[in-house]
Amino acid sequence: MSDLTATTTEAPSHTKALLQLCKRLERAWSLPDILDAVSPVAEQVLGYPHCWLGVYGLKPGFVSIVLHSSQISDPAFARAIDTTEIPIAGDSMVQEIIAADHVVVVVDARTDPRTNKEIVAALDNRTIINVPLIMAEQRLGAVGMGT
Repeated sequence: MSDLTATTTEAPSHTKALLQLCKRLERAWSLPDILDAVSPVAEQVLGYPHCWLGVYGLKPGFVSIVLHSSQISDPAFARAIDTTEIPIAGDSMVQEIIAADHVVVVVDARTDPRTNKEIVAALDNRTIINVPLIMAEQRLGAVGMGT
């Protein structure tokens, strides 16, 4: 099969997944609803097994990971991620995400100079993608996904 044919046959399924995501997000009334809408697309369409929701301002000076969805088999590790507080000061990547009006992509968190290497090692991150959540010009947090 040529690359053109593969791209053409994948396009309808990606469009369908995007439309389904939009419908689920329209019905999202809570933080868990947002993550429940994004997680299947992150995993099934984009291939990222981990998805999280970080919120700004719950604890001053920190980004709070309030929800996490993944294939983690260790419940203690999953709970530890759900209670992660990431300090904003001195963390170039977090500062970029907070100020961003675009998707922030880190190809390899282990070598990217923007990442906090302690957190990367603790969570065993590699690829990290964060989409800022902005509503009425207020920065609420970010939906993240990665490996």
